[in-house]
Amino acid sequence: MLGATASGGASALPAASTSYPLLQHQQQWRGMTAVVNVNKNNVDQAFGALRTVCRDAGLYEELRKRRYRPTTSELKLQRGQATFNKRMGSMIKDRLKWVMKRRKIR
Repeated sequence: MLGATASGGASALPAASTSYPLLQHQQQWRGMTAVVNVNKNNVDQAFGALRTVCRDAGLYEELRKRRYRPTTSELKLQRGQATFNKRMGSMIKDRLKWVMKRRKIR
C-alpha cells in the first residue's frame, strides 16, 4: 500500500492526488506506456519483451530524434535510401506488369 506505513500512520510518500509541476523534459514523456506481463517472476524475459515492444513501436527512433539533431551525412544517407527504395519499387512494379502481360499472351 502506498501512502501508509505498517503502523497505520502516514508515510513520507506524497499522496496520489498531489500534483507537482512537471519540468519540461518530464512533460514530453507523459502518456507513453507499455504493458508487459511477468510470468513466474521471470523479469529478464519481461524486460526483453518490453524492449521488443518499444523497438516495434518505433520508440527508440523517436527518442533519438528528440535528443539528437541528425547530421548532414545522415540526412544525405536517408535521402539516398528513400530514392533507392522508390526506384526499386517502381522497377519491381514494372517487372510484375511485364510478367503478368506475358502470362496473358501464352
